[in-house]
Amino acid sequence: MKRLAVLSLSAAVVLSGCATSAERIAPAPIADGRYTGASCSDLTAQAALIDSHYAEEARRQTNIRRIDMAGLVLVFLPVASLTGHSRAAQIANLKGDRMAVNAAMARNNCPAVPDPTQ
Repeated sequence: MKRLAVLSLSAAVVLSGCATSAERIAPAPIADGRYTGASCSDLTAQAALIDSHYAEEARRQTNIRRIDMAGLVLVFLPVASLTGHSRAAQIANLKGDRMAVNAAMARNNCPAVPDPTQ
């Protein structure tokens, strides 16, 4: 029982030092005024562009998280995060941008487009 507790605590410590998963990164506050006056087709195109960039950044963040996990197991350090490779700021900005586009689409009564950033 004691061994299980030690293993659980060790796993928690190891995983807490890893890069945050893209899904858990909070959106950055972005003013939705930048999309004022945009048409529904422009907003839909912008949403698709943001979604494409988000998918790429999320993939990169997942790889960074894997490298961190391996680093923690091998050398007890989150190697990728310590070297500044985290994509958290970019992901937060993309999520905030997508929220701003969603708000503009709602104001313009545009058809909803599925949002992979949420």
